[in-house]
Amino acid sequence: MYGYMVPAKRWQTKEERVLGMPLVRLEVSKTALRKLDRQLKRARVDRLLEQEPTLGLWRARAVECCLLLLEGKGLLPTRSSVEFFSCSPLSPAPILPFLPHVKTISLSAPNGDELAWTLQREYGVAARLGAGDISVCFSPARRSLALPLYEPQPAVPGLELWAQGLDLPPDCPTQGAIAALVSRGKLEQKAVKIRANFS
Repeated sequence: MYGYMVPAKRWQTKEERVLGMPLVRLEVSKTALRKLDRQLKRARVDRLLEQEPTLGLWRARAVECCLLLLEGKGLLPTRSSVEFFSCSPLSPAPILPFLPHVKTISLSAPNGDELAWTLQREYGVAARLGAGDISVCFSPARRSLALPLYEPQPAVPGLELWAQGLDLPPDCPTQGAIAALVSRGKLEQKAVKIRANFS
């Protein structure tokens, strides 16, 4: 069963349901944190929403995320370059969905030359080596504008996962709840959207 934690003066649990999925709200005091493992077992919680991986949802919406991030910086996608960064060799698969939306593909990967040649030969795409206006990072990198797709729970400043009409309890971690609902088949992945908030 999934659960999520909120700070409180004393330990308390409350069972809730979201789209039919059982959830436990764990109100946790500082002293209860020391006994957390025991308390979680008592509440029948084996997974915390705060730790639920969301990477697959972000990767499925990578093109949409990049377009929103570019627009948030006032850049036109059709005049922008997207860099694909990785410390290990890349395949063309994550690059292909971007082709109709951006001007240039840039590559920063150990197989960059080979991949550029493959993209040119098989897809007619001229790719260059080096940085771009935005980076899709499959490994940690320092970039001013990036979509980090290498951690289990990517933090993408200005963007968040959401699903229209999803009514969650107050204080419930939205990103983890959405990932849990999708993994349990309670919410279709296509219902998950990306919302921009650059204020």
